[in-house]
Amino acid sequence: LKKIVERELGDSIENLFDEFDETPLAAASLAQVHSAKLKNGKEIVIKTLRPDIEKRVKTNLRLLKAAAKVCTYFYSESHRIKPVEVVKDYESTILRELDLRLEAANTNLTRKNFANSEELYIPEVYWEMTTSRVMVLEEIDGIPCTDIEEINKHGINTVSYTHLTLPTNRE
Repeated sequence: LKKIVERELGDSIENLFDEFDETPLAAASLAQVHSAKLKNGKEIVIKTLRPDIEKRVKTNLRLLKAAAKVCTYFYSESHRIKPVEVVKDYESTILRELDLRLEAANTNLTRKNFANSEELYIPEVYWEMTTSRVMVLEEIDGIPCTDIEEINKHGINTVSYTHLTLPTNRE
């Protein structure tokens, strides 16, 4: 992990951060998240792709493609479920997940869209420390959007009443 961060950011952990916790705050199949503190004292989180994850994903995709072709060949009703097309769709999705710059861009856009919100705060992306394999974000403390019970305890309105009027082209 340290080697990935150092290679991606072009410097040593010691030169980049005052603190760096090697124990993940969260971990998933493709990436993991660690807390750290910048030299200026700002608390951040670092999301990094797991070592060799691209190679493992591509190996698994080759296996899925082969299985889809076999299914097409041996299963007479495969034209209905289209296994080759399903795998292609999955491939394009999973390969996008391997570029953290895309996630950073979506985070940044969401931050702009909710800039004036009093109920939702999106962390700042540190672009100068974000690459395809590493994303650095401002650390925030809050209620996870999945903790509905806690959200309700705080009386946060989860229903938005937006009325959209579409023009009609009636003549």
